[in-house]
Amino acid sequence: MNQATKALQLDHDIDNTLRSEGDCVETSDAIDAPVVCNDVDKVTSDSVDIESEPTESDSGDDSKKDGITDNDNEIGDISYSGKELNPWSLPYVGIQINYFSVGLIYAGSVSILYPLLVIQQGATAAFYTAAVNLVTVFWSYKIFFGVLSDCFPILGYKKKSYIVLGWLLCAIMLVILASLGKDVSASNLVFMLTFANLGYVMADVA
Repeated sequence: MNQATKALQLDHDIDNTLRSEGDCVETSDAIDAPVVCNDVDKVTSDSVDIESEPTESDSGDDSKKDGITDNDNEIGDISYSGKELNPWSLPYVGIQINYFSVGLIYAGSVSILYPLLVIQQGATAAFYTAAVNLVTVFWSYKIFFGVLSDCFPILGYKKKSYIVLGWLLCAIMLVILASLGKDVSASNLVFMLTFANLGYVMADVA
């Protein structure tokens, strides 16, 4: 009987020692109940995975995922949102007249070469072909006139000055050609039409 009492007392002392050293608590009042230590089996809220709410960086809109931002859309938007323009109004009708005149002079200057050179003056086919290519040669240098009008404005105007200058040159050449009449030589005809086309190409590109 004394041995059983000593054994129970010894178990009780061991339990007290474990509670003091490991911060353990009993799960029940029974002596033989298992002892749970807080520092070993402790479960905290930190171990629970809590789904975080989506942030702006995680759930960015489709445009940001595609690399397009609102600022980029504003920069790339070239649509005109102001008052509708009337192309036939006084400030803009010159554009229509300009391109109508370009088509008229281009078609006329090329079409007139055959009857005047081949039929009237008996020029060879080779001369006629060379004359057509020479008259229209300045169309190959449109980029030069574009750079010229953009980089070297005249009297502060990048476009208007070159349009006026081009049509002025074209008009002078055509007036001189008309003053020569039907007796104009083949070389003078080609020369005049070439510089007349130089003028309207300049006006067209500007």
